[in-house]
Amino acid sequence: MNENAPGARYVIGIDLGGTFVKFVYARSDGEILMADKIPTRVSHGPDAVLSDIAKKIDELIDRNGHGRQNIIGCGIGCPGTVDADFRKVIFAPNLKWNDVDVKSKLEELAGLSVYIDNDANLAALGEYWRGAGRGVRDFICVTLGTGIGGGIVVNGKLLRGVNNNAAEVGHMTIDFNGAQCGCSNYGCWEKYASAPALVARVLNFLSINKNQRSKIPSIIFELCSNDLSKLNCELIFEAARRGDPMAKSAVNQQIEFTAIGLINLIYIFNPNKIILSGGLSAAGEDLIKPVIDTVFKKAPKVSLRDFEIKVSNLGNDAGSMGAIFLVLNEKNILEM
Repeated sequence: MNENAPGARYVIGIDLGGTFVKFVYARSDGEILMADKIPTRVSHGPDAVLSDIAKKIDELIDRNGHGRQNIIGCGIGCPGTVDADFRKVIFAPNLKWNDVDVKSKLEELAGLSVYIDNDANLAALGEYWRGAGRGVRDFICVTLGTGIGGGIVVNGKLLRGVNNNAAEVGHMTIDFNGAQCGCSNYGCWEKYASAPALVARVLNFLSINKNQRSKIPSIIFELCSNDLSKLNCELIFEAARRGDPMAKSAVNQQIEFTAIGLINLIYIFNPNKIILSGGLSAAGEDLIKPVIDTVFKKAPKVSLRDFEIKVSNLGNDAGSMGAIFLVLNEKNILEM
């Protein structure tokens, strides 16, 4: 490993998600030089995914004209439970990973020092370092995407729990008799408020009414060119904006379920701020604004004093920036 070489001044931050793996290539002061992403080949298993990540690391280093001696290290945020030694992903339901030694395998493939943590924890650290959590001592970062994750900062420090498994907010139960989640529990928040949950809600409606498809007054078919495999959240939001009743109903349910989870967090933690990150956080007028309005109507008034909900100003780079923070903090060269 060459991270202590005199010319080492660049860091690679990686956010491993269920749909995409996002990368940022940055200076040691956090300035992003390049950002990129690749699809997550979940169905091919962890070895293929880690091989894809190593190849992209090689590509980024080459594109920036650097050698490995210029790289301080690589940080990676992984969904699911990361062990207390910060080496393995013990369980990641959305990736279908169990006991994967990410650190050792990626260090071997990439030839760099690798530091890992839970992806939502790193998103929270990214916000604390360079984002909407800067200067805030008590906040919760909620990642809304393929799954729902959480990073909780209390008095300026991450809340980790006894087994480094705290803040798995996406798996709190909001419907005891609800659908089974990938974690094997039933009625988890992410089964109702994640991006796949919104798509599944619409597909379920279409499945129930498949014998009356020609009578369904929906523009969903038009927007996805009659190929429901192309259906995604963007198309559903577009249909809702154009007045499609089925899409509007699905989005309204998404708003309610998202707000329910956030209100639960407010009751439990009474934070200064909740920061929303992840792909769905970009759906401002379609989802986030009505979610915030709902929270402020229904949450306990005493907890809303000195409280706000903000969308991440780091966008999709929150987790990757947290991964950079992780490396710099481990190497004791962090610039706050």
